[in-house]
Amino acid sequence: MAGHEKGSTMTDRPNLTHVHLVGSVGLDTVEEVLATAGDLLGAHLKRVPDGEPGGRRLWISWQYPLLRSCPFLALAEEQASPIRTGFSRLTLAEGVEAEHIRFPELGYAREARASYLDFLDARKSGALPRGVRFQVSLPTPVAVIGAYTDPETARAVTPAYMEAMLREVGRLCDAIPHDDLTIQWDVCI
Repeated sequence: MAGHEKGSTMTDRPNLTHVHLVGSVGLDTVEEVLATAGDLLGAHLKRVPDGEPGGRRLWISWQYPLLRSCPFLALAEEQASPIRTGFSRLTLAEGVEAEHIRFPELGYAREARASYLDFLDARKSGALPRGVRFQVSLPTPVAVIGAYTDPETARAVTPAYMEAMLREVGRLCDAIPHDDLTIQWDVCI
């Protein structure tokens, strides 16, 4: 919501038709994100994310503890992450074969289901316009795995993470009515 000047609203700009928020919003709660987006952007919204507050604020960083806890990954001897994430680099644990790698629930669908309830409340109260959709922003598996591993490990691990991400998408589609849901794939790296 950068560029918003005090006293002006997005409706004061005649050439604006729709606004797209990419996912992260620098506010503290889902309720605050939805209320602020509705207030400032109102009818210009076609979809709105939950803002990825709390532990999800730094895009994919909340996936690192999940990766670090997987028994098929270990800390690499060379600790620097290839993309300077501030996290230690991970590699395949000794003796692990790519075909045996499986990921548990990644948490994206769980977080979205909780935020969707706040979204429904915001829309029901009029804080968001009718017809606006709930947007879930997901990173590509390559982005998550590539940020924390070397290329060789990424080639072995990415297919299993992709399977886990597809399960997350399935859970999203099962939990949120399709006419209320928008899924955005984030390609940052």
